Amino acid sequence: MNGIVFFSQYFEGGRQSILIALTFFIGSFIVLLLSIKYGTRDTSKWDKLLFGFALATIGLWFLTRSNVTAIWLTVLIDFAATTMMILKVRAAPDSEEPLPWILAIVAYIFSCLSLVGSHDYILYVRPVFGGFICDGALWLAILYYRKTKKTVENISPAEI
Repeated sequence: MNGIVFFSQYFEGGRQSILIALTFFIGSFIVLLLSIKYGTRDTSKWDKLLFGFALATIGLWFLTRSNVTAIWLTVLIDFAATTMMILKVRAAPDSEEPLPWILAIVAYIFSCLSLVGSHDYILYVRPVFGGFICDGALWLAILYYRKTKKTVENISPAEI
């Protein structure tokens, strides 16, 4: 998905604004390579569904030759993936650290700032929806569920 984001925004005219997409694409590719040797084969039906959705996005992108369609489809995938991550954080609040998500949000802010003066508004879609909304929601979920967990841990048995 990060490759689709990078290439579709590049072909749509993005340059400095897509550096974050390039960074995520390279990082994801490294994780893919490492997962071949060190990863587990255990995936959920939701992981498979998201993977299928990503493959369908690639197919639709090639069929329609529309970068705009690809960008919006990756936003839908991001919303679905963010929902899955929030559910994971709800079950295991310490499974995600907040700092990487804050750094991603800051990077997306700079991505938007690099677009100031551009009239190609489709290039704002990923930073705003994928960065601010999705990553922001995940960061807030991490903070909320960690606070909730600490509150529950501090309740004495007598208070229950």
